[in-house]
Amino acid sequence: VTVELSTVIERIASNFIFSFTLLGLLIQFFLVSRVYRYVGVSGALLVLPIVAALGYGLMSFMPIFTMIYAVKVLENATDYSIMNTSRQALFLPTDRATKYEGKTAIDTFFWRFGDLVQAGVIYVGLNVFGMALVDFAVVNLLLAIVWIGLAVAIGREYRHLVKTNVLNQAPELARPIPDLQIAPGSPFEHVLHQDTFVDADPGDVLTLSAALPGGAPLPDWVAFDPHRRAFSGQAPTTVEETTVIEVTATDFEGLSAAGRFMVRRVTIDSGDR
Repeated sequence: VTVELSTVIERIASNFIFSFTLLGLLIQFFLVSRVYRYVGVSGALLVLPIVAALGYGLMSFMPIFTMIYAVKVLENATDYSIMNTSRQALFLPTDRATKYEGKTAIDTFFWRFGDLVQAGVIYVGLNVFGMALVDFAVVNLLLAIVWIGLAVAIGREYRHLVKTNVLNQAPELARPIPDLQIAPGSPFEHVLHQDTFVDADPGDVLTLSAALPGGAPLPDWVAFDPHRRAFSGQAPTTVEETTVIEVTATDFEGLSAAGRFMVRRVTIDSGDR
């Protein structure tokens, strides 16, 4: 069966667009919020250049269609999800002129000018220097390394602007954490209320951690799930009479609030069983 070249290109292009759009949607739904929670905006800026550096590095050694296809799907999906969100977030701590005048200039002139430079580099590379696919991959790898350095510098400037231009409020302990009573040898679960800690900053996400007073790790028989805000485990038969646990809530900028509760040992009478 003879298939026209235009039909093959059409199928590949449609599958490519569908693939990176679907992957970008999944990243936006399930990954972007977690990236911001754990590494913040400055860390999110590094995701795409690292993906590009690794991808074009692989393409330099394995310039096969399957590799190129996979790298471009991942690159485009990351660009349209994590990177697009990060670009908009960079304007949050800037002044009014930068938000409205600078962003307009970037989105209209500089964005299109960048596309023109990209097309010019490809034209010169093909028609003047006779560059092959591997040569372009190496050039992109070098540019991605430079990009990583720029992303680090931009992330530092973003953190500086946040500290100087944004009044970040520390989280607060909104309600006392109730004590937990446990029986030796019995399992337990202790879930913190959703509003135990609050933060007045819109959109700020708090990260919870737990330890003994002074920063010592929790006993082996206590596990803490920060996403469920839940302590669980099984008390040993030799559990101490009281144990103090400190829970800390930390926002994106490192400000925190802490609350403590007591784990108390109780004795179950044989008649109560």
